[in-house]
Parts: sequence; C-alpha cells; structure tokens
Amino acid sequence: MKLKAAAAAIHAKVQQSKNATQKIKLILNVIAPDNYTKKFKELREYLFGDKKSENEFFDEGTEESYNRDLHALKDEDIDSDLLETIVQNIFRKAQLEKEYCIFYGTLCEDIIKLETGLRGLEIKVRNTSKSLFR
Repeated sequence: MKLKAAAAAIHAKVQQSKNATQKIKLILNVIAPDNYTKKFKELREYLFGDKKSENEFFDEGTEESYNRDLHALKDEDIDSDLLETIVQNIFRKAQLEKEYCIFYGTLCEDIIKLETGLRGLEIKVRNTSKSLFR
C-alpha cells in the first residue's frame, strides 16, 4: 500500500510539472508587447510563486513587518526545471523570431530585475550575478 501511495504521489508531481511546462510554453508563445504585463505576471507566478519584493510588500500596506529572512527569495524557492524550460524557450524564440530579439532581451532583463528585487537586493548590475535566471 505504501508503495502504491508513493507511486501515485510521484505520478501526480510529474503530471503537475508537465502541465506547468505546457502552460509556460503557451505563455511564451503568445507573449507580445500588447499583452506583456498580463503574461509577465503569469510567468512570474510559475517561476517565483507568491513571493514579493520588499517594495511590493509595503505597497500592499500589510500590517505585518517585512522580514527579509522569511520573505526573500532563495535558490530553493525556484523550480530549476521550470527555470530551464523558460530559458530554453526564450532563447529558441529569440533565435527563430529575429525581429523580436530586442523584445525577448527586455523580457530577460525584466525577469533578472524581478528576481534580484525578490531576493531583497538592490537592482544594480553587480547584484545580477546572484540571479539564477542569468
């Protein structure tokens, strides 16, 4: 019985990962300048979950205080398989759609800035080396 339950749990996790990968590919296939904000937000949810930067935390006006150790993004919070899927798809699309190369470069820049901010770091060139996306 324990073996069946473990197998079912593994199957569910694989299926969930497969669904997330398909949805990420769909987002990257339809992202364009006119729907950028909406699709970037969806991509962010898959990559970083519900993590918020310190500025976003205070902009919401929540009552609790911001604790960097508790709220800041850590390497283990990022699904490396999803990250790899995103990087590969952006790179592939930039190669295939050369007229949108600058657009995909901007997308990468925004993801790095977001990740840096979520880690609780200032968004400066010297801090981009701490980005897993980079």
